Amino acid sequence: MNAKKIFLDGKLIDARKELLESLAPGIVKGKGVFETMRVKAWRIFVLENHMERLFRGLRTLNIKAPYSSKQLEQRLYGIIKVNGYKDARLRLAVWKNETRVHAAIVCQKYGNVRGRCRHPRRSHGGNARLRHPAVCRSRSPDPQHFSGVSGRGISAVISGVRRPGTRYSHIKSLDYLCFRHAYAEALKNGFDEAILLNSRGKIVEGSRTNIFFVKDGILYTPAVSCGCLNGITRRMVMRLARRLGIPCKAVAADARGLLEADEAFVTNALLGVMPLTRVNGRAIGRGAAGPITEKLRKAYLTKLQLSCPANAKSV
Repeated sequence: MNAKKIFLDGKLIDARKELLESLAPGIVKGKGVFETMRVKAWRIFVLENHMERLFRGLRTLNIKAPYSSKQLEQRLYGIIKVNGYKDARLRLAVWKNETRVHAAIVCQKYGNVRGRCRHPRRSHGGNARLRHPAVCRSRSPDPQHFSGVSGRGISAVISGVRRPGTRYSHIKSLDYLCFRHAYAEALKNGFDEAILLNSRGKIVEGSRTNIFFVKDGILYTPAVSCGCLNGITRRMVMRLARRLGIPCKAVAADARGLLEADEAFVTNALLGVMPLTRVNGRAIGRGAAGPITEKLRKAYLTKLQLSCPANAKSV
């Protein structure tokens, strides 16, 4: 735990471990939405996109926001300044229980997440025998650490947990139990991520990522109609692909399509574009970051760096 202060219902309070755990998606009691955001050089990357999705989700759930977008922005930058993290990850949650609407902001240093304990040279094969507990505090894979085909990437497993399609699949809901369960099972068995299928056996998404794969020069990603969240980074990568002349298709794909791909990667707000090099213990393509993955990763990092210049001052 590296959060010092959190924002909860209008107050700055000490970030106790048990409090942080009680505010996690899937644990919070009530209905609501959340956003996870990347802070780089004191700036929140594509904040306007996150705010737009948050308020759209609240309208869908018929929850009246306790603060305006501008007020939330002020509180987000306030918590960054209080905690003093130039590079951070933010989680903003708004939910309603039986009595009232709540809002919480957690700010933690970028790079420290819940993750699998592994030897730095251990391959991502899954089912590794770990000397340490399967879930521990470790550094997240920073997207800038993966360069060329030497990028080791992450591993995933096709989860037995199914992602039921609902009318709320398009919002980033705090109803997160199936994702937490799938992710915990993946970590327990030595993988970095879990990939969930829908009731028809089609790929939906990762427990905390969107999925992309490449076959014969064409970029594929599960269609929103399969039940995936239309992630902010997902949409950005699809636009970057078209700008770079990479054909991109949203499809209903089964696990076989991913397993037989030439390369694959996952996306989210914290990882950006991250190579996915092994699934179910089997190498994807050459088992390393592929050329299209690298091209999109570099384009994404360029956008991130232009939006959040290194010489920026604290807001």
